[in-house]
Amino acid sequence: MKKIYRIDWILAVSFVLSAISGLCFHLLCGHGVGRGVCREYGYLHEVPALMFLCFSVWHIKMHWAWYKGAFRNRSVRGKYNNILLTVTFLVLCVTGLMILFGGCRQHGLKLWHLWSALLFTISAIIHLMGRYSLLVKSLRN
Repeated sequence: MKKIYRIDWILAVSFVLSAISGLCFHLLCGHGVGRGVCREYGYLHEVPALMFLCFSVWHIKMHWAWYKGAFRNRSVRGKYNNILLTVTFLVLCVTGLMILFGGCRQHGLKLWHLWSALLFTISAIIHLMGRYSLLVKSLRN
């Protein structure tokens, strides 16, 4: 299997783990469960999320030519989902790292993180659906 497909599979798995744990974390801890439980459960979200972040940076680096072409061309036709994916990813990462390293006291920051996560999840599912056949083929090689 080519390196890019290994990275894509790691991204897919860490995305699913991060999205599910983030949703569960929000539902569980957003409704009055004690801080100790939330902090312990938070690690179950942070580990796959940080893994997703690291491999996403690698993935973006491998596709850097696409980004250069997208900005050089200035044509957004057919690129709406990738642009949405990129913008929401940046907001998601910045807010997530601010929450992780700056504490969770700011409710507005958590809401930005939640809404960008929801938009990112929808956009990432669309992105993955467009590449599903390539990913399945990569398992056979």
